Amino acid sequence: MASLILSTIGSALFGPVGGTIGTFVGNSIDQALISSLTPARIQPSRLSTLKVQGGGEGAPIPLVFGRARVTGQVIWAAQFKEHDKKRTIGGKGGQRVVERYYSISFALGLCEGPIQGIGRMWVNGEVYDSSQTTYRLYLGGEDQEPDPLIEAIEGLDVAPAFRGLAYLVFEELVVTAFNDRIPNISVEILVPTPAEANRPRLQDLARAVCLIPGAGEFAYATTPVQTVWKPGTAQAENLHVQRARTDLCVSLDNLARDLPQVDHVSLVVAWFGTDLRAGLCRIEPPRRPTL
Repeated sequence: MASLILSTIGSALFGPVGGTIGTFVGNSIDQALISSLTPARIQPSRLSTLKVQGGGEGAPIPLVFGRARVTGQVIWAAQFKEHDKKRTIGGKGGQRVVERYYSISFALGLCEGPIQGIGRMWVNGEVYDSSQTTYRLYLGGEDQEPDPLIEAIEGLDVAPAFRGLAYLVFEELVVTAFNDRIPNISVEILVPTPAEANRPRLQDLARAVCLIPGAGEFAYATTPVQTVWKPGTAQAENLHVQRARTDLCVSLDNLARDLPQVDHVSLVVAWFGTDLRAGLCRIEPPRRPTL
């Protein structure tokens, strides 16, 4: 209707050119009005049942010595949650679409505890950056307390503590990328061997270390640093282990886990030359890390 009215008015005032402009403006108004009156298209729910990677009753609990890769068993899971994400197709005035995605909280039993910690994590056979999700690790001590999320859902007097079992609790893991199911998760377990447990270990005797990643210009940066080579192309300078945490932060966490008695760290700071020609070279400290 708006295109017809504006086309007629434009032709009467400005001739054929005005009629063309009026038609274009009127079509835009018509599309906006139709879009606002049309209900948003909602994708139907695709998730009707909970699919898990494995949680058979009576499954054996692995006993690990040294370092081993273990596939976890789902020992607890909450109800999946459905979330809506709104977006518009076709730019301004286009059709509104409501997409649905799902998340779930669950606990994954690993092995008999206590353990020292965990290393790498694999999801569906691929190395997984664990910084992308929220999880808590329980080392499997006989005095560990129930997880607060499990307590909040199951109740204070009902929630199990899984004492003697090392396990992970994942909180609100988005499962859209895993075909709307809990993926197959395996973890590298770190446990002292019996021989190591019965004698003083180097890990427990070390009190100081020397940290020497000094060759990297941003090796000690605690915030991500990126180099822009050309518009739209950037390369991370200090994110080689995890996507969200710098190499230094990951290294210090591993140091605290593997050498718990260390209380002194010596830093080696490298200086840089500005030129390969000795007569023109100036020795300068590394640049301050900048974003």
